[in-house]
Amino acid sequence: ELMGYEFTGNLPGCLGNCLNKSRTKNILRTFGIDTPRYITIKKSEKVTPGDIKITYPVILKLLYEDASIGISEFSVVRDFKSLIGHLTFLQETYKQDIIVEEYIEGRELNVAILDNRILPISEIIFKGLPDGLPQIVTYDGKWVENSTYFKYTNPSCPAKINKRLKKKVEEIAVAAYDAMNCRDYARVDIRVDKNNKPYVIEVNPNPDISVDSGFMRAAAASGMSYSELLFNISQLALSRKKSDSQIKAG
Repeated sequence: ELMGYEFTGNLPGCLGNCLNKSRTKNILRTFGIDTPRYITIKKSEKVTPGDIKITYPVILKLLYEDASIGISEFSVVRDFKSLIGHLTFLQETYKQDIIVEEYIEGRELNVAILDNRILPISEIIFKGLPDGLPQIVTYDGKWVENSTYFKYTNPSCPAKINKRLKKKVEEIAVAAYDAMNCRDYARVDIRVDKNNKPYVIEVNPNPDISVDSGFMRAAAASGMSYSELLFNISQLALSRKKSDSQIKAG
């Protein structure tokens, strides 16, 4: 960017803000966008029950990671003893700060946005997941093909949701996209509680766009081929370059 090259996707500031989960939440809240309540815990910090000023169940995540690194069946806890056990494991294993957020029990939806165009919403279907396992997308669910989570966290696109919920989810996704100053393409992950209230849990600028990715699944559901998706993304950068050249020439 500093050298004047035009490129596809999001700007460094957006990428940096979205990689820091607490910063993302603070920005979203500034814009009045609902996101689960949370606290952050330093990588070497000790906590007491009084420090947990949010309601159980909660989910523990690494503050600066993506791709579900550090997310497992133990990430959702329902009491302080379980929280301390998993918190200690994460601190000792990853040497990182931790975010603890209220766990929204309900549906999980992914909203892919391409140049401000909302692609068909995808839902993670947890049917068949054994009782007792939290209905979340874990690291195993994304990357370990012979795991229980990989088998029972299956995307469905377009999601089967009514028009009212669809409108609410699309509105909050676009608001989050704009609040984080996203550009070209991004995916907004949303949990919907039992009262059909959506909460933004992640904003993912420059998400995976490989041929078997969730973003491509949404693009395909809109009638777009893989080559068309890549062409459209590249055209966004080329059009900016052309516009810059015209401004300089003028």
